[in-house]
Amino acid sequence: MAKMQPLDVAIESMTFVAQAQGFAEPAPAPTDEDICEAQEVLGVPLPPSYIEFMERAGEVLLPDWDLYWVGGCDLTTRRNLVIANELERDHDSSPLPAFLIAFCDDGNGDQYCFDTRTRTVAGSDQSVELEGEVGIGERADPATDPFNMQALEYPIVLWDRDQGLSQIRDGLYVVATDFIDWLKGQVHEST
Repeated sequence: MAKMQPLDVAIESMTFVAQAQGFAEPAPAPTDEDICEAQEVLGVPLPPSYIEFMERAGEVLLPDWDLYWVGGCDLTTRRNLVIANELERDHDSSPLPAFLIAFCDDGNGDQYCFDTRTRTVAGSDQSVELEGEVGIGERADPATDPFNMQALEYPIVLWDRDQGLSQIRDGLYVVATDFIDWLKGQVHEST
């Protein structure tokens, strides 16, 4: 029997939880064009695991999660990633820094974010400090991307609105090494 990949396990677990708690309204998978457009607006590539999650998990979303989605989703059912980040950056008392990409509201107004200053090898604590531009919307090419930067993930941090910019000086709270690690924790909390 083939070993299940971490995202497969997470989606299977989400399906189990959703069958017990109820499913959220389905969200359509984003198109390649939607993903490229969001990455262009945000100025950074989205993590491969987050993209794959959106491509595969729209039917098994949990109703108590406020995940931001890519594409033309109706904001009454699933918040749009680009619009949510624009709103968070314009927040009067605690604007979200440009290097953070909010992808989920924690239910208290704080934001789970990709910290785009560092990339990590999925499933490990190994990190790569970013220097310069990383291509947006491109596939990894070993000749031009020897470290396979497109396949690397961002650590997940919690942006606390009450602490505002002081938390950058004090150090952002890292909640997971990557999106899959965060996803597994959220599924576990939902059970």
